[in-house]
Amino acid sequence: LVGSEMCKETDLDLLKSEADHARLASLGLREILDLRSAGESAAHPDPAVPGAHYQRVCGMRNVDGTEMDFSGQGIERLRQEKEAFERSVGRPVHDFEWFSALYREMPFRNPAYHALFALLEGRRVPVLFHCSCGKDRTGIGAMLILLALGVSRADALADYMLTNVYRREIIERFLADKPAAERDLLLQEEFARFAADVLRDEEHDEHAEEHDERQPDAVIEHDAEPVSYTHLRAHETTLHLV
Repeated sequence: LVGSEMCKETDLDLLKSEADHARLASLGLREILDLRSAGESAAHPDPAVPGAHYQRVCGMRNVDGTEMDFSGQGIERLRQEKEAFERSVGRPVHDFEWFSALYREMPFRNPAYHALFALLEGRRVPVLFHCSCGKDRTGIGAMLILLALGVSRADALADYMLTNVYRREIIERFLADKPAAERDLLLQEEFARFAADVLRDEEHDEHAEEHDERQPDAVIEHDAEPVSYTHLRAHETTLHLV
């Protein structure tokens, strides 16, 4: 997702050349929102961008609310988190099932997405938001923006799935030694569908006036005041999504 006001990116540490840095500076960014953990950002820090304010709010959380760290230092904690999930369901699970459960919760009460929508509502644009690969934490954030602006669920999922186009070589290398059944499990569209389905179900509940503590506005609330979908849609012409 790249527009004149918002940019969705991968790890900025990958930008090494003078041309890369010049291109980044040319965007006129006001804000950079880093969705990685402290361990990830310490291992691969963002380059300084003239005129841009940087903040880091991790986009994935452990059950206790602490940051989910995908750096080398966080591997042991990730193993513990998965084991705790397996104990809760009473059986061993594939990583896909565990991450599916994580994705069901990602859009809700997530301080990273609260921060993202606070920047948008405050007109702190252009804003660039990124994680390590630009597909999961960043991809769900981009999907939430599209859904909030009234983009259809099908189009939001299609945008999310562009990761499989632009990162095809990387994905194929990762899946090369995986059995066919596991390759099918790891297709990323399913993860996004979990998040989109939960949002759709919550929106249906709101229209039916069956209020739940996880209403759609909870996706984008920040501080104590929720930001409504309608309010964000009103600024669609300002955001210039393409």
